[in-house]
Amino acid sequence: MADLVRKGDYAEHALAGRDPELAAAMDDLAALFEMGCLAGVAEIVRERRRQVVELGYTAEHDDRCVLGELPMYAVARVLDLTRQWMDGTGSYAESEEACRQAGALLAAEIDRQIRLVTAQVENGERHPELGIITPDMR
Repeated sequence: MADLVRKGDYAEHALAGRDPELAAAMDDLAALFEMGCLAGVAEIVRERRRQVVELGYTAEHDDRCVLGELPMYAVARVLDLTRQWMDGTGSYAESEEACRQAGALLAAEIDRQIRLVTAQVENGERHPELGIITPDMR
């Protein structure tokens, strides 16, 4: 799938049945669309793509964030947003941007945790039902 770069290629790839995980995600997106709940998710997905493509925050980058940096930065964005709401100084655009960024950072952390547990299970270091363990917990 790494060789697919143009928008639309991913959907074609999933619809061809070559990637069950991507097809399941597309099914979830279609369900959210039918329920009128897709706009926010789509904004978070676009932000995460921007973080990877434009800023270089790839999976490899995120895997080095083992001290909770990704969720801490997401919380910082939300706290800043809350302060702006309380002060009456924030704008709708700033609010939307902060929510998009926080959502994308949390998605990146979920991906990082999944990769970590998957690697531990594959290496025989962890049973799949025991959850997440970080390097500093060993």
